[in-house]
Amino acid sequence: MNAEVFAALDMLEVERNIPKEYMLEKLKQAMFKAVKEQMKKAGNPAAGEGAEVELDGKNKVMRVYIARTVVADDEPEEEIIPVTDETGESENFSETVVQAEGDEAAEEIDEDEPYYIKPRRNRAIELTLEEARAVKPDAEIGDVIREELDSMKFGRIAAQAAKSVVIQAIREAERGMLADAFSSKEHQLLSGQVHKVDSRAGLVFIKVSGMGDTGVGEDTAEAVLPPEEQVRGEDYQEGQRLKVYLIQVNRDVRRGPQVIVSRTHMGLVRRLMELEIPEVAEGVVEIKAIAREPGLRTKVAVFSNDPAVDAVGACIGERGQRIDLIVKELRGEKIDIIPYYDDAEKFIGAALAPAEVYSVVLEAGTKKARVVAPDAQLSLAIGKEGKNAKLAAKLTGYKIDIRPASEAVDRSRFNTEQFQALSALLNSDEEAE
Repeated sequence: MNAEVFAALDMLEVERNIPKEYMLEKLKQAMFKAVKEQMKKAGNPAAGEGAEVELDGKNKVMRVYIARTVVADDEPEEEIIPVTDETGESENFSETVVQAEGDEAAEEIDEDEPYYIKPRRNRAIELTLEEARAVKPDAEIGDVIREELDSMKFGRIAAQAAKSVVIQAIREAERGMLADAFSSKEHQLLSGQVHKVDSRAGLVFIKVSGMGDTGVGEDTAEAVLPPEEQVRGEDYQEGQRLKVYLIQVNRDVRRGPQVIVSRTHMGLVRRLMELEIPEVAEGVVEIKAIAREPGLRTKVAVFSNDPAVDAVGACIGERGQRIDLIVKELRGEKIDIIPYYDDAEKFIGAALAPAEVYSVVLEAGTKKARVVAPDAQLSLAIGKEGKNAKLAAKLTGYKIDIRPASEAVDRSRFNTEQFQALSALLNSDEEAE
C-alpha cells in the first residue's frame, strides 16, 4: 500500500508538476485528521491528541504513532484550583464550579470558597515511569515513548486519505494553472458565451476562453460580468456570444479562479481596434487617447508613425468596413476617429468632431480652452446632454468652454490677431450667403 501511494505522488510531480513535498504535507495532515477521527469512533478520543504521522518519501515508508509522555508515578490525577478574582480561573476552565464541602477541600481550600477540579493527567497519552520502563528500561520522566500502531489497521485509512488528497491536489493544481493562464491575459480581449443571467443579482456569467479570438476552447473559465461593468441598454441572453475585456482574476483555490470582465472599459475598444485593424496591431498607427461613454459614443485619437499611412483612414477602412465591425461588436455605439496633434489647439478643435469650430484659445497657465463655433454648429459641438463636449474634454485633458460665433463681438476675449482672424471667417460666411 505504501509503495502505491508514493508512486502516485511521484507520478503527480512529473505529469502535473505538483511538488511531492507539498503533497506529502497535505497527506500527512489528512492522515492525522483521519487517525483522530478513528480514535474518537473507538471511544478513545484523548489518544488522538498524541497521534503522529511519519511519511518518509525517500524510503517510501508510512507510519502512525501514538506519542505518550512519561510522568511521575505519584503525580495526582486531578488538581484542585481555587476560584479567585485575582486568578480569574473561572474564565480559563470549563469544569463545573463546586462548593467546598467536608474533608474534600479541607487541606487547602476555604470551605466558603468555590473551586475547580482540573484533570492533570491524560492517561491516553501519558505513561507512569514504571509503565514506561517496562517498555524502555532507561526511560526518564519527560521522555516521549512512541507506540507504532498496526499498519494493517490503518492501511485503509491511509488509502482513503491518500485518494482524497490526490484528488483535491489535482483539482487545486488545475485551478492554479487556470488562474495563471488567465492572469497572464489581464487587460486582454476574451471571447465568450453567456451561459447564465442572474437578473436578481444583476450578474451575467460567461464561459470565456483564454485563447483570444478562438472561441471557447480548452482553457475556459466562468467569468462574471458585474452590473457596474455592463453597458446600460445592452440585453444579455443565454447562448449569446460576445467579446469582453478581462480586468481582474481573483484566485480561489477551493472554487477555482473568478474572472471579472467588462463591457464598459475603454480597453475593450483598444483591443477591438487591435483585432480588426492591422496597422494598430503592428504599431504603425498608435492610439494616443480614448474617451468613452459606454453604449453611446467613443472618441479615439490616433497618430501615424509612418508618414505614408493615414491614421484615420486606416482605422475607418475602405467604405468604413473596419470601424463598422467594431461598432457592430459594441452594439451600435458610435465611434469618432480623431487625428492626434501635439498642438493642443488643433487637437481640441479636431476632438469636437463631427462639429467644425472657428477657433480655439487656450488660457495661459491653465488647462482651459475657449472655443468659438458657428452658431449652426453649436449644438453639434456640445452634443446631446453635452456628451460631445464632455468626451472631447476627456480625450484632450482640457476643460472646454464653447461659445457661438454671434458672441464673438466681445473683443475682450481675444487678442487682436485672433479677433481679426475670427472676423475674417465671419465676414467670409456672410459674403457666401
